Amino acid sequence: MGVDYSDRAIAFAKAFAPNVSFAARTDETFEAFILIEVLEHIPPAEMDVFLDNICKNLQPGAFGVLTTPHITATLEPKHFQHFSRELIQRTLGGHFEIVDFKYICVENWKVKLLQRLLVNRLFILRYPPLVAWIYEIYKKWFFIADETNAEQVFVVLRKK
Repeated sequence: MGVDYSDRAIAFAKAFAPNVSFAARTDETFEAFILIEVLEHIPPAEMDVFLDNICKNLQPGAFGVLTTPHITATLEPKHFQHFSRELIQRTLGGHFEIVDFKYICVENWKVKLLQRLLVNRLFILRYPPLVAWIYEIYKKWFFIADETNAEQVFVVLRKK
C-alpha cells in the first residue's frame, strides 16, 4: 500500500506500479512502513506534523525503514535538508526509537567508475555475469560507508 498526500504523486506512482494499491489518505493501520528518500523533501517546519500523520496510521511498536541523503551529499534543489546521525535522532526521536543506523553508499571516483561500466553514453551493461560481478564488488567495498564518505543513511525505526 502506497500512501501520499498528493493525488498527483499517486497518479505518477500508479503509472510505474499498476499492481500496487495507492491512497491519498487512509484510516488503515500498518505494522511497518518504508520511507525511501522522503524526509529530505519535507520542510523542517512541517516535519512534526508529517511524523504525527505517519504515526496515526501505525500500530504500536510498528517498524520502519528509511533512507535519506547524508549531510556530505550535495543538497539538491528539491531537498530542504540532508541528515547526520544526530539530526536523525533529533528529528525522529520524539516519535521513534532508532533500532539501527548505518552510513551507506560510498561516494568516490571508484564508485563512479563502476557506475560508468554499467551505464554510459555508449552502452548499458546487461550481461548478467558481469553485472553480478560488479554488484559484488560494490557490495563488498562500497556499500557500507562511514561518516566521512557516505552518500546516504539507512535507519531502522520502531514506533514509541
